[in-house]
Amino acid sequence: MSKEEIERIIAEAEKYKAADAGIAKKITAKNDLEGYTYQVRNTLDDPQFKEHIKSEERTKVEKAIKVVTDWLEKSPNAELEEYEQKKKELEEVWKPIITKIYGQTGQAGGNPSDGASGMPNFGNPGGDSSGPKIDEVD
Repeated sequence: MSKEEIERIIAEAEKYKAADAGIAKKITAKNDLEGYTYQVRNTLDDPQFKEHIKSEERTKVEKAIKVVTDWLEKSPNAELEEYEQKKKELEEVWKPIITKIYGQTGQAGGNPSDGASGMPNFGNPGGDSSGPKIDEVD
């Protein structure tokens, strides 16, 4: 290859680098929304969780989940901001409920205000902390 060809290839790679980064962010946001939605749904379906939520709250969250999943099916090529907005809308429904659950059950060690986990630790009655630990890094 000539020096000019190599420089042209490098210039093209740099040109598409920013576009690729934008696509990666959009895919990450979509995956984040899908994961959060399924996490909320799984928490609602947890038998130990059901006793702590009122039926009208459950209905409200289920409707919000349905809105998000229907939108995801109809909008496979949405923009980054749209995915972030849909997640924010679901969080606005879910956070007050999960925060109340944490308050009622006195769960320690979690931060319900971050909305990231949204899952009380009902399945660990003995307080055994053995097992994998996951640290979240931004």
